[in-house]
Amino acid sequence: MSSVPHASPFPPPCNPLPTRRELEAFLAAYDLGPLQAFHPGRRGRRGRVITDTGHFWLVGPGMTDTFLEGLLDHLAGHALPVPSVVRGRDGAWIRPLGDYPGALVRWPEGRHLEQFSAADCARVGTLLGRIHVACQDVESAREPHRSHRWRRQCVETLSPYLAQADQALLQEEVRYQGLYRFGDLPQGIVHGAPNRRRLVFDERGEVGLTGFGHACRHALLLDVAVAVNDCCQGPDGRLDRSLSAALLNAYHRLRPLKAIERGAWPVMLRLAALDAWLELLMLGHDGDRTRTLLATRIAEESGLQRHWAG
Repeated sequence: MSSVPHASPFPPPCNPLPTRRELEAFLAAYDLGPLQAFHPGRRGRRGRVITDTGHFWLVGPGMTDTFLEGLLDHLAGHALPVPSVVRGRDGAWIRPLGDYPGALVRWPEGRHLEQFSAADCARVGTLLGRIHVACQDVESAREPHRSHRWRRQCVETLSPYLAQADQALLQEEVRYQGLYRFGDLPQGIVHGAPNRRRLVFDERGEVGLTGFGHACRHALLLDVAVAVNDCCQGPDGRLDRSLSAALLNAYHRLRPLKAIERGAWPVMLRLAALDAWLELLMLGHDGDRTRTLLATRIAEESGLQRHWAG
């Protein structure tokens, strides 16, 4: 079991919660009605803002930039079910919120699923394919913050606070991933973390995607690996071949997967599991579920290429 203590030396990378006065001053630039409530998320100045006219998501520091604004506008132009930018009366998206920048988006409505059917997985694959195809002509992008250097630094920070077995698992997986580069795989704009916490299904079963804070230029296969890892598990945590086939085939019909991507598939699944575990540990969570996910993907690596399209 992971062993990050309660007195964690790595608190969530957040800023102080906005005060009601700051929020009211911020909302004065919009025609959304008075503030009714604010429900903060895990990272401080982000959260759900409720006014007389509806629910909105407050985007906090680290996400308020022109790249994200342009990306969400671009995706909205393709009628994709993703967050849409909410601008004030002056047309601006980003504006001061106390001492920090803030912005509002409308999120696609829906619920999170605990269990996915083959039809659900196919809808996820179709959505990712539509997003990747829509972004083919988007040129500018952030660089990924989850680099090999970032992973090494995470392990150095975390190691004194983890059980010995977890230290060894992290150190070996970071060493293993350091042997690979993905620059020869098809590249493009990725969401970066399309997991079940960010996938929402409406009453008709249609799927939307929230939380584009990790969006960047990367190997497109990364998004597929994150989604398959989180949506296509069987009861024992191993990949369910019927579920992964449904997601991959739906994606493949829109953005055909290449032979070189199949070769990288097992490594990418392990990378997605490693990053999910590191993210949770650095936020001070135990990460037991993602630790198990990584250990399981390592154990089943020899069979992972069978989980492929076609």
